[in-house]
Amino acid sequence: MRLVLCRRAVLLKEALGESSCCFLRLLPGRAATPTRSLGSKPKGSALKRWTLLVEPFSNLKVRLPCDVSVRALDPHGYPAADRAFVELLSPNQGENLDDVLVQYDRALKQMVVVSENVSSEARVHLVTPGKFDLDISTFREGCVKIKKMECDNCSVETERGHSILNSLKAHKVKVQSRGGNVICLGTIHGNVDIQTSNKGVVEIEKLQGTNMNISTTNGALKTKYIYAKSSHLSSSIGNIELGNIHGSVTIQTEAGAITVDSSDGNLKATTQQGDLDVYISQLGIVNLITQEGSITLKVPKALRAKLQLSGAVVEISPELYLQDIDSRTGEGHQTIQGFLNGKAEGAHLIEAHTVHGMLNIKSQSWIESLKLNPL
Repeated sequence: MRLVLCRRAVLLKEALGESSCCFLRLLPGRAATPTRSLGSKPKGSALKRWTLLVEPFSNLKVRLPCDVSVRALDPHGYPAADRAFVELLSPNQGENLDDVLVQYDRALKQMVVVSENVSSEARVHLVTPGKFDLDISTFREGCVKIKKMECDNCSVETERGHSILNSLKAHKVKVQSRGGNVICLGTIHGNVDIQTSNKGVVEIEKLQGTNMNISTTNGALKTKYIYAKSSHLSSSIGNIELGNIHGSVTIQTEAGAITVDSSDGNLKATTQQGDLDVYISQLGIVNLITQEGSITLKVPKALRAKLQLSGAVVEISPELYLQDIDSRTGEGHQTIQGFLNGKAEGAHLIEAHTVHGMLNIKSQSWIESLKLNPL
């Protein structure tokens, strides 16, 4: 018993620091509405519910070894945004409920949900006011799901568990995982920093903000839309597949392939061994480099740009009009310079270089870039 109490004290000290905190009584009546399980775990039954009196614009700190979900409080049912609900579900009826600490510190405006020994089969559902800062950490297989929240800062950290962010608005979003997948649904507003290692995959529907930084190691990185001033996307050996990207974007991978469905802005994409397949919809400064792979570069037929191209073989579609061409071949390598659709003042530059692969530049329309399925 003394050992358990010591563990709880350590968890509380980590979560709340040295400040004093008050335990809130369990209120009858309204409880959190269960949300869908993050994984394939058995649903179990609700073993305990907490209702807390809170203040809006507070922050939530979670430290749990199980699945966690957070969603926004119904603003119509609770216009004062002064309630938070916690529900613990588990198929294990022998859960040590005393090990789960749920409390709110009014001085710090901080809500804490902490447990070290609750089983990994358990799930904790939280409902808080929609505008709450989030600091959520799970360990072992614990997954995290966040839906329709607004905050200044959102921090999520998992070990092997997955993270699902759905329609989130924040100034700063940070997600770190040592092996779990990161899935972003809807639109994620804010400056985003996502990192997952081992075989963790990142899949994103839409990002909108100022700065984006996303990286994987072995897992793939996929996005549909990125609207940002600056984005940096990287992987060690995972493939990077991007849909529509806007702004200045840097893409790096060592052994993976890079695909960009449409780029509007500055683009720098480099890979050591992988292929590049890129469509430039509206031009900024473009720099594509691969050592061992091939490059397929697609551009609108009317695009104007200065070209600097090189590869073991360079092929240019006859549909494209080049002017002032300077072509040189030597030692199994071909270099071509020229102007696409004639010289123009302030024409932007497209550089594409492959050391050992083929370079193919051809025309493609914006409609073709959408990859619409035929009716």
